[in-house]
Amino acid sequence: MRLGKIKFKEIRYEREQLKMLRNQLFSLRSQERKNIQVIHDRCQDIIVDKVNEEIRQVPITDLTKSFTRLPLQALEANHITTMYDLLKYNHRQLEALNGIGDETADILMLALHRSTAAIKNQIHYRIDLEHLTDRDKEILQEIYFYLHTKENYAKLNVIYQETEHGIQEAYDNSGLIQNFFGWIFSSRKKKQKFLTAVEDVKYFNQSSYAETIMQFYDICTALKNVDFETILQDYKEHAIQYYTVIEKFADIEIKDDVDEDIDISLLKQIQATPLFLESFHMELRHYQEFGTKYILHQKRVLLGDEMGLGKTIQAIAAMNHLHHKGHRYFLVICPAGVLLNWKREIEKLTDMQAYMLHGTGISDFEIWKSDGGIAIINYEGLDKIIFDKDFSLDMGVVDEAHFVKNKEAQRTRNTVRMIEQAEYALYMTGTAIENNVDEMCYLIECLNPSIASEVKDMKYLAKADLFRKKIAPVYLRRKRADVLMELPELTIHDEWCMMNEEEINSYHKAIETGNFMAMRRVSWDSLNSTKAERMMELCLQALSEGKKVVIFSYFLDTLSFVSDLLLGKALPVISGKLSLEKRQDILRQFDEPIARVLPIQIHVGGIGLNIQTAEIVILCEPQLKPSDEMQAISRVYRMGQVNHVFVYRLLAADTIDEILVKRLHDKQEIFDQFADESEMSQNLEQFEEADIQALIQNERKKLNH
Repeated sequence: MRLGKIKFKEIRYEREQLKMLRNQLFSLRSQERKNIQVIHDRCQDIIVDKVNEEIRQVPITDLTKSFTRLPLQALEANHITTMYDLLKYNHRQLEALNGIGDETADILMLALHRSTAAIKNQIHYRIDLEHLTDRDKEILQEIYFYLHTKENYAKLNVIYQETEHGIQEAYDNSGLIQNFFGWIFSSRKKKQKFLTAVEDVKYFNQSSYAETIMQFYDICTALKNVDFETILQDYKEHAIQYYTVIEKFADIEIKDDVDEDIDISLLKQIQATPLFLESFHMELRHYQEFGTKYILHQKRVLLGDEMGLGKTIQAIAAMNHLHHKGHRYFLVICPAGVLLNWKREIEKLTDMQAYMLHGTGISDFEIWKSDGGIAIINYEGLDKIIFDKDFSLDMGVVDEAHFVKNKEAQRTRNTVRMIEQAEYALYMTGTAIENNVDEMCYLIECLNPSIASEVKDMKYLAKADLFRKKIAPVYLRRKRADVLMELPELTIHDEWCMMNEEEINSYHKAIETGNFMAMRRVSWDSLNSTKAERMMELCLQALSEGKKVVIFSYFLDTLSFVSDLLLGKALPVISGKLSLEKRQDILRQFDEPIARVLPIQIHVGGIGLNIQTAEIVILCEPQLKPSDEMQAISRVYRMGQVNHVFVYRLLAADTIDEILVKRLHDKQEIFDQFADESEMSQNLEQFEEADIQALIQNERKKLNH
């Protein structure tokens, strides 16, 4: 380049542009670190405050349970009456107090450390929408910023690695010569270095790097100015993602709740299992990551996580990992009602091709066999597809695996036929507690015959710990209470309704004719239904407060009655008669930001529905099994729920409702005991014809008296 063509004024301008670009790049990088640090610090501040609140309630006299000969009078004289009071002192200050001394100071500091650690392990941060603090708002704002920038930051960090040295070098060397005189007195080598740097400056300023950095800088500036109502709505819709970030950055101790069951050496192997998540379109919760590694390491397992913990997500994450390791063929077997759910989740979370082999879609079977991907089929469709004996099925997933607990059933034989050809096999069920030992062992036998043979004769009700440890290599179960510390409150009310004369006469007629189902529908067959009156009160109050309501009943007639009463306020009833597409359409309407009522047949509501935008659940009658209620409630009270959930059981006094709800409460206590131990209770929920006749006879005796 000749001297006459060098325009130093333009070069200075280009250098200033590059300097601004460099500063933006550094500023963005600094902002990312600050963003993550603020999330950590504010969460820790809240947890420390909660720990201090708890410590304030612990009297110093409690230490006498663990340490003898404490000088309580000396402590009281120094105004140390609670564990919190100890926080004011270090060891040197304590031992200097009258009557304390070095040995007692050691004991007190040890006790303080243990108490603080124990309390901290029990405290987790949850955002309470009814009592939002300024720190809560700051955390929500910072997480909103993180969630909406993390993909751009991933790209930005790549740009930084590729350009940071080059930009700095171009900027520095393009300033080696400042003007005409500098050029005249510079060496040839210096001139060449200068000219090269000038070209590099222009290149960086005009490159896609510059465009990306500037666009992202503008995005970040805009995100910092988003109004809080927008952030709050985003949190309500994507609460799972917010708590995933808190779990990731808040430095909270996380427990998988499996270390006591799984052998320590196996536990470490599972935790060390590599997991490819780069192309998985969501961040896994810590327990979900462990569950996915468990599936991959153990290869043939039964995942029994409680409903609402994301078993589907873990299954898809495992398939996504295997896909990127070169595996091609995946098959999901599930009830017809969740076919569409699976397809949409796969398409949302991965870049894999999903084929729904249902109806006209069964023709896609040949395409799947040719191209690979994830095929999704319902149990009834299995007899329509056949694999060659040498076909290499990489992974088979069986959803709601308790559907195939009967080894004599055709659907079971068809399922086993498929799973036997799979290298990886995953059975999933959140309701395994309904089964008995033989059924449990059969499900395990399909996956790991050797473990099944070890436990099939065990009377595990007496040896729960041993049974759980034996099946741990093939059966993994986590409860919501153990892993979702952010869940809001769940309150269940029994709403007793006094029947009117018309209802009493109708109920007595049902008893006399021995019509058990009519007895269960007590109150709902009357135009002057007292249950319906209470239901309307609850719904109207909820709707006036902008809350969504879900109403469950076993009976379609009851739900039709509900729909007629709530005309214009209720969506169509979701029942087993509806097509998958129609159900999804109704659920989409329910998810809209409008207060509505959704009536659902309880057995349909127990499978494949996620309706955590609701806050109110109404049960029109007590169910025969605790699990029926729990499964329905779990569709609302699940991961992602941010509001206090209220459940109302509508009950008629002096009717069979009293017996059934008492039975529910009694069975629930047993249910909870075994669920806590990740176990099943043999014949826990069996309801035979003899039980029904006994209930009818009991009501007849009351009537005759």
